[in-house]
Amino acid sequence: MHKNKHNNTMKRIGILAGMGPRSTSPFLEMVLDECQIQYGAKYDIDYPHMMIYSLPTPFYIDREVDETALKNYIKTGLNNLVEAGVDIVAIPCNSAHKYFEAITEGVTVPVLNIVDEALDAIPENSKVAILSTELTFNSGIYQKGISAKMCTLIHESEWQQSVNAIIMKIKANEDIKEIIGLWHRLERQLLDAQIDFVILACTDLNVLFDKIDLKIKIIDTSKKLAQALVKNYLLLE
Repeated sequence: MHKNKHNNTMKRIGILAGMGPRSTSPFLEMVLDECQIQYGAKYDIDYPHMMIYSLPTPFYIDREVDETALKNYIKTGLNNLVEAGVDIVAIPCNSAHKYFEAITEGVTVPVLNIVDEALDAIPENSKVAILSTELTFNSGIYQKGISAKMCTLIHESEWQQSVNAIIMKIKANEDIKEIIGLWHRLERQLLDAQIDFVILACTDLNVLFDKIDLKIKIIDTSKKLAQALVKNYLLLE
């Protein structure tokens, strides 16, 4: 009989996803990849028990968001996942982390913070840009950590408009060639601005980056969260 590759055979990972809906699958693939990398998962039995909750939320790119309603949706989703019996939770959505303290209050299992995991990966004294929703950027959840690393943050309104358009088209499942064209235009602008690293702070964008070769260096917040999730899962007692 095959012996499982790890000792936490009864522990459950919880993933509060669906924000946006097309970001769920790429994140799950990252988690599975990390299981192979970190502890050599090979057979089906080697992988963790996972409960994946794809949560529809009242978030919009092109209109004002009722942030109280959004926060309450996410908190209810997290509570439902915890009540289902998970032992650790990841939320692959940067915008949701604006409300991290409020939604995790009273939660009895570890909830990983995507912002903390991404900031740990930023080299000091770098010139960085954040690609995210306006909600995430305006929340300031990354800016303090970037400053603490003695980094310079560059942000242009034109870049934000391009990111908004790309995210909207991904959510609507529009022509991928058109989306790739928008990205290449934005990437040229980032390279011309001599950006050292782009913080990929919107999990919807992973749908695009699975399909293209990047010329600019990125810090993928989804990947950093997936790495931390598997690492911390293996440490559960």
